[in-house]
Amino acid sequence: MTARVMMTTDLAFCYLDDDVTTAQALMDKHGCRHLMVVDPERVLVGTLERDDLPPISTRESRSLQVRPEVMEPREEATQG
Repeated sequence: MTARVMMTTDLAFCYLDDDVTTAQALMDKHGCRHLMVVDPERVLVGTLERDDLPPISTRESRSLQVRPEVMEPREEATQG
């Protein structure tokens, strides 16, 4: 078996300047324990692990659910 067979093409990432609540919300949305961190040019600069993030409050979690821009790609990054 190869990596090509096992890999996923649905990549979850956050930007270097995103706060940890955004990172955790993305991990929750994608069901992952690790998240790639990219710079504004989408160059990989590192990874985050869920266990390394501070816990967020229920209130913060709810506020992210009503802000779709947190869960969608940034407009400036999608216009290549």
